[in-house]
Amino acid sequence: MSDQNRLEKSFEEYYRTVLKDKELVLKALDHSGDLEVKEMYALAGDALLDFHLFEYLMDKPNQSKQVMDNMRQKINTDPNFARIGRLMGLKTYIKFPHSAPEIEKETADSYYNMTLEALAYVVFKEGDIVASRDFFGRFIEPEVEKLTSGRR
Repeated sequence: MSDQNRLEKSFEEYYRTVLKDKELVLKALDHSGDLEVKEMYALAGDALLDFHLFEYLMDKPNQSKQVMDNMRQKINTDPNFARIGRLMGLKTYIKFPHSAPEIEKETADSYYNMTLEALAYVVFKEGDIVASRDFFGRFIEPEVEKLTSGRR
């Protein structure tokens, strides 16, 4: 089995996503390739994550628009999403443009954040809204819960 096939199998098992179009996920993980495509994936994924975040927050009791907006601003930051990306083990899969130790933390945060958002889009594109919600629930919701409860 080639390294690429091993990576794809590992990715599919860990993220519980069957990759129909493997190029989509490779584009989401590659920071050395076409950044315009990557940024479009991240933009779409950001919208999906916002949708799931609002859906999650609306299920909380006594939420006002202002409280929800404040929570969204607190949660939806590069450092938070980068931390979630690290917790998800994305370092194993991301193709950085140069060796990871040379990357400044802020730049690395940006890579992790963009990759997380791009993957959210890929999971939706490869699956559907249910797959996207599952991705959010397994990987992002636990961290959102910590942030909204003040445990982080």
